[in-house]
Amino acid sequence: MKCFIVQFLILLISLISSVTSQTPTILEDIRQSYRQFDYRTVIQRADSALQDKTLFSTDELVHILELKAFSHYAESESAEARRCFIDILNMRSDYQPDPMRTSPKIISFFEQIKESNTPVVEMDKVPRDTTLMDTVYITRVMPPRDRHLLPSIILPGTGQWLNGNRRKGAILTSFSSVLLVTSIVVTADCLDKRRDYLNSVEPSQIESSYQHYNSAYKNSIALWISYAALWTYCQTDLLLFNRKAQVGVSFHPKIKSSGFYRIACHIQF
Repeated sequence: MKCFIVQFLILLISLISSVTSQTPTILEDIRQSYRQFDYRTVIQRADSALQDKTLFSTDELVHILELKAFSHYAESESAEARRCFIDILNMRSDYQPDPMRTSPKIISFFEQIKESNTPVVEMDKVPRDTTLMDTVYITRVMPPRDRHLLPSIILPGTGQWLNGNRRKGAILTSFSSVLLVTSIVVTADCLDKRRDYLNSVEPSQIESSYQHYNSAYKNSIALWISYAALWTYCQTDLLLFNRKAQVGVSFHPKIKSSGFYRIACHIQF
């Protein structure tokens, strides 16, 4: 009897170990088939693996369904790919394909599925703000425009030049011109790299084009932020520091017969 129990335990342990050892082999076979662009084999092996989901963890199931969805999409089987993505979202609502190894077309397809499956809040259940708002009338008397402000808005630095500060105006105009032209050129290059990234399909092309597009995008943003900072500085310098200014602010609240408040605001430079 004891010998029978020992043999049974040994058989059970070997069976469990053989089943658990098959799990990484199945996953690696599916990955290998996907790397070889054998999408039909990926689908068949994934279907076979998903027949017993208890053998896999949640992360492994998500990965299998992900490769199955990618393969269905590559085989122009949108309905099956949609079902795979919905199963993934049911298991992990925060799932997002990796842009480094996923085609932009698949990411766009997934975003449409995710948006269409987002629960819609009924308007009747949205709390409404019933607060009564008071009516306030504000009257502003604007000062005459500075005759050098408009050229400075179009090209920073020209206002200082026209205002008599030729040295500062020349430096600011030259720097802003170079910065503006560079920003436009880098932005155009960024758009070209974005187009290449969106049109890439192969995994190696996706990663390379994504890195190039990401680098160009950061450079473009940095240049436009620098130009905006220079533009703000030029306008502030022209309005506040290139001439003597007297600033006056006055408020004149009045209560009308209807019970509303009337506030007149007068700002003079």
